[in-house]
Amino acid sequence: YELVLKLESPDGTEFVDAMNITTRCPDGQIASEQTCRCFPGSELVEDPDTGETSCVQCRPGYFSANGLCQQCAPGTFAPKAGTTECELCAPGSAIADFGSKSCALCEPGTASPMA
Repeated sequence: YELVLKLESPDGTEFVDAMNITTRCPDGQIASEQTCRCFPGSELVEDPDTGETSCVQCRPGYFSANGLCQQCAPGTFAPKAGTTECELCAPGSAIADFGSKSCALCEPGTASPMA
């Protein structure tokens, strides 16, 4: 039988592996299943000049639930940086573009598909 130890620190920034080695995650990252990951709403980005990596919040119009920033789909938006999910446009408003920060009110006499 193989015993796999999955211990994480109370603040979520360290974990202990099966070899009893403690690993501390870099700033801005959390321990998750014996690895370090970016907080939800951000992604790991490499600096092309130094090769160093760091977590960066997703910009408005993007979201991340799994460590990779993705554009919000049409009909949804993310108004601020660091969003973990996109919001639906309210009835009477719409957006046809990917990566939107807000929705636009429908023109008089028209309706949004979400209404």
